[in-house]
Order: sequence, then structure tokens, then C-alpha cells
Amino acid sequence: MIKHSHSPSDLMRYFIVPFEVLMHQYLEKNSDINIEMDPVDSLLELIGEKGIEHEQRVLKELSLKLKKVIKIEHGTREEMIIATKSAMKSGVDLIYQGAITNNIFFGVPDFLLRVDGSSDFGNYQYKILDAKLAKRIKSEYLIQICCYSEMLKFTQGSMSNEAQICLGDNTFKDINIFDFYIFYLKVKDLYLEDMHRSNIELPDPGSFSNWGLFTNYAERKFIEVNHLIQLPDIRESQIQKFYAAGITSIDKLASTSMNRVPEMDAHVFQKFKNQSRMHIKTLELNVLQYEVIDDCEVGLGLYSLPPKSKLDIYFDIESNPLSLERPLHYLWGAAFEDSCKDFIGWWAHSELEMKIVFEEFIDWVYLRNKEDPLMHVYHYGQFEISAIRSLMGLYGTREKEVDHLLRNNVFVDLLRVVKQSLCIGGSGYGLKKIEPLYMVNRVDELSSGGDSIVVYEAWASDPKGTSNHNDSSLLNEIWKYNRVDCISLIELVDWLRVIQESVSFHYFAPPKIANDPEISSFQDDLDRFQDDKDLMLKKPHLKMLSNLCLFHKREDKPVWWMLFDRLEKTDADLVNDLDCLGELVATGGVEQITTRSKGFTYTFDSNQESKVKLGDKALKLKQDINLNISIYDINPAEGLVTLKTTANELPSILSLIPCSVISAKPISTRIEEILNGYFNDGTLKSCVEHFLLRQRPSFTLDHGKDLSKLADNTIDSLIIAIGSLDESYFCIQGPPGTGKTYSGARVINSLVEKGMKVGIASNSHKAINNMLEAVISHMDEEKITGLVGKVHNKNDDLLYENERILLSKTPKDMPLSDVSVVGGTAWTFSNEHFQDSLDYLFIDEAGQVSLANMIGMSSSCKNIILIGDQMQLANPSRGIHPDNSGSSCLSYLLEDKPTIPADQGVLLPDTFRMHSSICKFISSRVYENRIKSIESNDKRIIELADNKILKKSFGIQYIALDHSGNEQSSMEEVLKIKEIVRTLLSSKRINSHGERVDVEKGDILIVTPYNHQVRLLSDNLGADFNIGTVDKFQGREAPVVIISMASSNALSSPRGLSFLFDPNRLNVAISRAQSLAILIGSSELEKPFASNERDMKLTNLYLDLIDYASLS
Repeated sequence: MIKHSHSPSDLMRYFIVPFEVLMHQYLEKNSDINIEMDPVDSLLELIGEKGIEHEQRVLKELSLKLKKVIKIEHGTREEMIIATKSAMKSGVDLIYQGAITNNIFFGVPDFLLRVDGSSDFGNYQYKILDAKLAKRIKSEYLIQICCYSEMLKFTQGSMSNEAQICLGDNTFKDINIFDFYIFYLKVKDLYLEDMHRSNIELPDPGSFSNWGLFTNYAERKFIEVNHLIQLPDIRESQIQKFYAAGITSIDKLASTSMNRVPEMDAHVFQKFKNQSRMHIKTLELNVLQYEVIDDCEVGLGLYSLPPKSKLDIYFDIESNPLSLERPLHYLWGAAFEDSCKDFIGWWAHSELEMKIVFEEFIDWVYLRNKEDPLMHVYHYGQFEISAIRSLMGLYGTREKEVDHLLRNNVFVDLLRVVKQSLCIGGSGYGLKKIEPLYMVNRVDELSSGGDSIVVYEAWASDPKGTSNHNDSSLLNEIWKYNRVDCISLIELVDWLRVIQESVSFHYFAPPKIANDPEISSFQDDLDRFQDDKDLMLKKPHLKMLSNLCLFHKREDKPVWWMLFDRLEKTDADLVNDLDCLGELVATGGVEQITTRSKGFTYTFDSNQESKVKLGDKALKLKQDINLNISIYDINPAEGLVTLKTTANELPSILSLIPCSVISAKPISTRIEEILNGYFNDGTLKSCVEHFLLRQRPSFTLDHGKDLSKLADNTIDSLIIAIGSLDESYFCIQGPPGTGKTYSGARVINSLVEKGMKVGIASNSHKAINNMLEAVISHMDEEKITGLVGKVHNKNDDLLYENERILLSKTPKDMPLSDVSVVGGTAWTFSNEHFQDSLDYLFIDEAGQVSLANMIGMSSSCKNIILIGDQMQLANPSRGIHPDNSGSSCLSYLLEDKPTIPADQGVLLPDTFRMHSSICKFISSRVYENRIKSIESNDKRIIELADNKILKKSFGIQYIALDHSGNEQSSMEEVLKIKEIVRTLLSSKRINSHGERVDVEKGDILIVTPYNHQVRLLSDNLGADFNIGTVDKFQGREAPVVIISMASSNALSSPRGLSFLFDPNRLNVAISRAQSLAILIGSSELEKPFASNERDMKLTNLYLDLIDYASLS
């Protein structure tokens, strides 16, 4: 008998909108209380009907492919469960509408599909196959699938780790259940806990961010209590800071005599205080109120609103984030006033159509701008510009035109203009929210962009052969909605110009940056290549090589975009920008540094978090981007900085903006030569062609399928394989602590002994020098003759004092005939002096070296050896690149594979660092169980002085703390770490030799995601501890690693959940530990929140880590 009747659909709804489910529960238990729900959208019901039709189509398709299909007839739950189990016992291929239960949940998945495996029924089992109308997987589907899979395990005695979803476009997507299962269990536990509470209280809407069918009720409650959540752009962490200061409502904030609250910037506090005052005034007068911000910076806000041009465009995109792997921008609308107010729109219902529409829109704007360079494109918010930038990079098209429009400031963000100029008393700055200020309320149209998505989904589920607003009533609704949005922008601009004139905020034209002629001319060639389909078929690498030629230019674009964006921000905004240093105030101190440069001393808020550091050179002044600034001296604790410049004077108040662009001319020149050779005669170096095709490396001998088994040990296998490489490539994947530098040095010297000339490259001189040092050390041990060259324009490493080293400042100065091994960056090996000079090029940290740089360096060598690990930190690409042309060379080769296939290279299998209890987690969750800990690692343990806080002598320990409202730092975690450190420093450790020694400060690494937490830890623990972000410690190790997560909430954390729970960063952080890894985090991070499949998978890994730490 079924003990309970919860359904997977109930659980799915709880995951999406817990407030709605809890409200239903409360009202069921309190039937005398009447709270009205919002009306259910009839379009959602329509989508539900279309979902059933899709399910029937899938059934028909599967019935044609499979021999035996059974439909379970509707009946009582017990009858359906018995019938389903009987069908499973008989081994049918497919069960439609089968009923399953685990005595807690009861559900009817669309299909149960027979697959190979084992179960109570024999040598087969069933997996879940569900039909969903959407065109991409939603996170709630995965909750439902996992619930079905758990019930299926109860029914058949085994659990399939696979499931499938057939999406609305009839594609079948495979699901690995265990990628999401721990996340699901957390959701289920929370749901059952809430459903079985004995004391059911009315839920507080202020504790939730989504209210479902009780949104109107929640908004009424917020108005009743004057809740701070009504203020525009306020975050949960900021509300918590106000509460901590005793400010618990809008009226209290408006009337407070305070001028700031702890841990909140004074400008931010004043902004919310002004908003509160205007909010109250709006409520009193029952008319939306506003006031002009009188201290608006020149060049911003209304100062940045240009004069009217007859060719101006008012632009808005309708987008469906639920449609494809990326958002589908399905309607591009533009209003204009050539003769009267008019409107044009472009529909795009597929990737191909979106590309065409993007090109047509950009061409149209570009031509109008050529006709009148003073015209502008007005939009509301950054979404439209982000979409244009993204599509330009994704498709690799219209780069010249978009570059021109951006460099000439053609696009004007009206949301920025409004927010920088006006304090408005409403609940937000959305276009619909502020329209009462300047236009009559809308009628007979959709109320929001969210509504348009629902309507579009309803149309997309059954287009009935329609494609635009002329033949579809649903699309016509969206068309009218978008048209009103665009016309609204005209009205808004006209209204803002009236205010601009009344307050004399005259237009201040922003600086323009000259177009890049190089990218313009090459883009024309690339467009010509890509339009010639026959050519692309004959020469399949042409498109990739063409895109790689533009890689560095595309990498530079976001630097300029960020510069433009930051120039449109206030100095106060830049204070909160981690990459900038904002609101510097001159002290009057000036010193002569050189005959041409001076130093100007400034103060800044010592609480400001910034990455700007001593020696930084690529800095621009927000107030004058033509000046180049470097950091001559800085004391963050005192809030003092000395700026070095050739200018005779600087502004009294200024902000610094990074703008680092390094010329990659030698690299791009080599790639262009490779492209031209391929274009003209179709030839490529074998090592490049093998690599681009991802084919098995070519050898002079037959080595079989497993390249790690060519000898009795891994290093000898590497020496044999690489030594017999036949102008090809090879990969050495080195997971944490597996000795990739040790192995690489021995392989390199085996080649040197054969008379081969070897290059060593990487992104950083530090990585190159580490490998060179290992090579020289092994040369000395084995008495191998030979000199080692290094190209570096600085003599700043002790390695350079070694008698084997020949140091040259430039590539052309390196005497290649005198050296056996030479180290340098991509700029070295792409230099024409190095062309065809090497037998082998070893690229270390290949997971961080771009594919473009590798191709550029290939001009120097016959064989390429990649050493690295793409599962550790990557060198993040700044630009958007089409067709994988922005990948690292290792990521390109392995695609989504976590480990190198045995016939393409060798994975180093033994870690000499991690205790087996740490290695077990890293190996099983990251490296497909292909690495193991050597036996002596387990001798290394910590003998704890006491076990009040720390409970383990080795392995992974998790410590949960209760804190909320923290984004980049947590004093709660700092205080706990101080306790842990005290315990550790009074403890002993056993090393791999069995020796018992004291735990010292140098035996502890403290790792955290955020620089703010690094600083807080350093201030409280002292500068003599090893404290830093994950990036600082790659390649490092210590007996104990403490990981401080710092943020209270993954979704609101800086850079988001995907950064905080990034598997590569977690891998690096944990795998630094030799004996003990201690993870400290807020218990709030354990709550299963995720808005998409990827975030759910990342959170699942974090929860898996916590479970492993608790159980191991």
C-alpha cells in the first residue's frame, strides 16, 4: 500500500516556487483564511495541452522503432503499480504511463525504457524517458527525473544512472542521474521536512524571491510593512546590513539621521536613503515622483544624452532564454522618426535566422550611421548591447561594423541615463515602472517581457505553419508589445530632453577611439572565405585558421568594451569595481621620479577592495583616457597611492580604470602565414593537421592502443612514445601532484641526448623557469652536456645565474646553434628567428595556453608536446570566439573529456602529494578514477593537539557556519580559522619518512575565492601566513589546506554560483593538501538553489564534497 501521496510534480513545483507550495499547505490547514491567488494564465494551460500532444508524437515514434510497447491503463494507484511491475517482469521494450512508487512518492513517468543492466527482473533494467515541450533542459525537469529514478530503484531493485528527455524539437538528451542526485536528495529532504511540520505557519514573503501564484499577495504585504525589498536594485545582503543597524523599513531609512551603516559604501547608503524618501512621497501623493540628481558627474546621466537626429533608432529585443542552448533573440524591433513615428521588426525562430537577422539589423544601423554620423541607437539596459557583442563573437561576422558603432558611441543606454540623473520613487527602474512619468498607461497588450516569453513558447509549441505577426495572432501580440516598447523609448527621450534643457545639463560628447583598420580588412577576407562553401569543403581547416588569425584582436575587444562601459559609470560605481581604484583624492604631494615622470600622491578609502597593485602600468584615468598611469607605490591599509605619469598635473579627484592590451603581432603574423600557405596550396604541418583533426598521434613505430604501457613505468613509456613521434603531437596530462614537471624534464633530456633541439613554452615565465630548472637539475645529475637558453627581457630570477643558462632579451638575440633547450613564451617561438628551428616544442600548462598561440608557435617545430591538465585552472578567455577558436589547446584537443584517451597521450597516474582519502574524492569525481595515491602518502597525518574543532588527522573535513548577507568576505569564517590555526600550531605532523615534527605556519595554506576575504584573513592572522586565492596557489602544496568559501549565498555571490562552485577551482583548492583539507562554508550554501542544468551540476559537486567529508 502507498503510505503517502506526494508526487514528483509537487516536488518540482516546490523547487521552483517554494513560497507558493507552502502557501497552499497553510491554506489547506487553515480553511477559514481566505487569500486570493493570482489568476492562472490560460497560455500556460495551452502549453500543457501541447505537451500532451508532444508526448503522443514521441510514443508514436518509439512504437515504430521498438518491438513491444505496453500502455498502462488508468485505474487505481495500486492497480496501475501492479500492472507496471508485471510489464517490467515480462521484459517489454517500452512502458507508457507506467506507475511507480517508493511508498513516499507516487508518479507516472511518460515512458520506462528497457536497457542493458541488472535488476530484480534479470539482466536488464528500465530507465526514465520523459517528453518535455521545451527546447532545452530546465533544472526542475532534473528534479522530477531524479525522483522518478529513485522510485524506479525501489520498484526494480537497481537504479539506472541514465535517463533521457525528449525535448520539443524531438532531440533526445541523455541525463547522468548522479550528476544531480545529491542535489535532488537535498530538495526532497527540505520538501518532506516542510510538508510534515506539525506547526504550520503563514510563510513570510520577505524570505523568498519568487512568489508564484501569490505574487499579488506578497506585494500587498510588502506595502503593508513598508518592506525594504521594494527599493530598486536592493540586494538581500544589503537588507541584512540595514536590519543589523536597526533600519527595518522604508520609513525608518528615510527618517534616519545616520549617514552610513557598517560594511556599506556611503554612496550606496545615501542612494537608498534618497530612494526611500521619494518612495514615501509617491505613496503620499499617489503619483509617481522623481527628482533630478543635482550632483550628476559631467559626461554622465543627462550630460550624455545626445541631441536629436532624424535618423535616430529606438531599439528593443524580445528574447527567449528557454529556447536553445543559448537565448534565442526572436524579435528585433526598432522605431524611428524619418517622417513620422514608424516601426520595423525582424523575426528569428532559429539559430540560422538569428544570424541573418543580426546581420541585417547591423547593416541597417551601419548604413544610417554612415549617412548621419550624429545619429544614435537608443535602448533600455545593457541586454541589447550584450546580445550584439555576443552574436558578433559567436558567429564571427559584422565585426568591422559593430566595432565602428561601439567605438563611436552610437549606442545610448537610456536606463543608465535615467539612473544617473533621476531618483524615482517607484519599486524599480524598468521601462514599464517609469512610464507613468511620461506616457499614458498601456492598454490591450502584454504586461511584461516574461509574458511575451510565455506567448512565444505557446506559439513555438505548435506554429501551424505561421512565422510572423501577419499570420499568427500570438506573434501579433508580441509584435504589438515590442512596438509599444520602442515607441515608449521615443517618448522617454523626448521627456528627458525637456528635463535636460530645464537643468542646463548640456550634452558632453564622450571620447571616440579610432577604428582598427587591420581587423576591418581581414574581416572582409574571412567573410569571403566563409561564403565560399566549396572552398570550405576542400579545405576544412580554413575557417578555424581564419578565426585564429583574429583571436588576439577579439581578445582585445572586451578590454575596450569594459573601458567604454566604465567611462559611463560614476566614480562611486568604480569604488565597487574590483578591477578599478575609485575616488582617489589628491593630497598635494608631488615628487620627481625621473627626468620625464612625476609621482602624485592620492588617498582612497582603505576599505575599498581592488586588484590594483604595485607595478601596474596599463591604467587609464576615467577623467582623461589619453593619460597612461602606473602604480609607483601603494599602501592599501593606509589608503595611500602614488601615481607615476609624464603629465605635469592630474585632477584633484580621479578614478583608475585598467586597459591592458598587449600586441600579439608576431603570433598573429605566423598564423596568417600558416593560413595563407594552407589557402594557396592546401598544406599544413603534420603536427598541426593531426592536432586540429584530434586524430591519434603519428609514430614511426606501432605502439598499440595504450601509450602508457610501452615500458615497465610511465616515464619510460613517455620516452619511447615521444621519442618515436613522427612530426605529430602528444599529450601528457598531469593531475595534481603527479609530477608532470619531473616527468617532462626527463623526457626532454632523453631527447637532448639524441641530439634533438627542444623548446619549452608556457604563458608565464614562472612556469617556463620551473621546467628549465628541473631540466638543468636532471642534466647535472645525469651529467648530460648542453646549454639552456632563455628569452626574457628581465634578469629577475636566480635561475639565470646558473652557468648552463644563456639569457637573451629578445628572440633574435638567442644563439640557437649553441643551446640544446630554449625557453620562452609564444612571442619567442612565433618570432621569425625561431622558424623551423626545433625538433620538439613542449608547451607546459597547456590548459592555459590558447589554441591560437599554439598554432603560432607551431611554425618553430616539427613535433608538439602538450603538458598540463584542463581540469585545473584555465586561462580565461576575455573575448567571444566562434567555433572553439577561443579554447585552450588542451581543452580543444580533449573537448569535454576529463582525461586523455589512452591512444592519444598519457595521463600520469600516481599522485605523490595527496593522502589516499583526499585523492579518492579527486580521482573519482574529476579524473574518472584514473589517479591513485602512492602508499607512502598515507604516512603523512596531523596529530591534533585536541579535537574540539578538528575531528580528522587526514582527509577532508567540513565545518558549517551560520552566517548570512556576506558576499565576498565573512568575519565568522575568519574567527573560526583563527581557532583552527591555533589548534594546528600546537599540533604535530608526521611526514612521509615517519618523522614527527611541529606544524608550522608554512605548513598551512589558506585558500578563498575572493580577494576581499584574503585581505580580511591577512589583517586578522598576519602577513606571515600563506593566504591567497586559488589562482595564487596552483602548483603549491602543504600538509594542511583551509578553504574559506566566504560567501553566504551562492546565487548572490560576486561572479555567481558558477564561479564559487567551479569544479576546476575546487579541484585545485582541495588537491593542494597533502594530509588534511578543511572546507569552511556557510550552511546556506548547502541549500539546493540552481536556475539551470549547469548550476545544478556544480552545486551537486559541492554537496557531494560535503557528503564525502562527512562520511569518509
